Amino acid sequence: MDLNNANNWEIVYNTTLVAQVLNTSPESYVPIPETVIPFLLDSPVIVCHAESSAPTSWRSAGFLIQRIATGLTVGGGTQTEVQERHRALLNRFKLVNFPEISAEYSISFKPHWWFKEMRLTLWKYIGPRVSGDTLEYLDRVEKKTDLILQRI
Repeated sequence: MDLNNANNWEIVYNTTLVAQVLNTSPESYVPIPETVIPFLLDSPVIVCHAESSAPTSWRSAGFLIQRIATGLTVGGGTQTEVQERHRALLNRFKLVNFPEISAEYSISFKPHWWFKEMRLTLWKYIGPRVSGDTLEYLDRVEKKTDLILQRI
């Protein structure tokens, strides 16, 4: 994979998430609900950027959750959560390599309850895909996300 090439990335989702403020007090609010990305993804490699004006000491924005259709239905739901949740970093890029167990999948983003506003942007990798050593790939991830940040 050529993660260093900005042409190999496509923005697929960009939105602002806002908590509902209650009339009882300016400090009272309903947390931002889990947001389901309204389409299926076909690339297992995505980059997430969750931006907020939160204190700089905060590191985590919430979680990305991959779901696939299994055909099983219980209580009306047909989506099955896959593996563990992937932590979205706050005000930083996070490269996520989801397992390839289905040609298409959906994702949702569950922000932490204490955020009142957040900007969420997702990119999917559309470049050439080549198998490689997993440890080498993980070593390159940090360098590649820094280069993506410089190109935005």
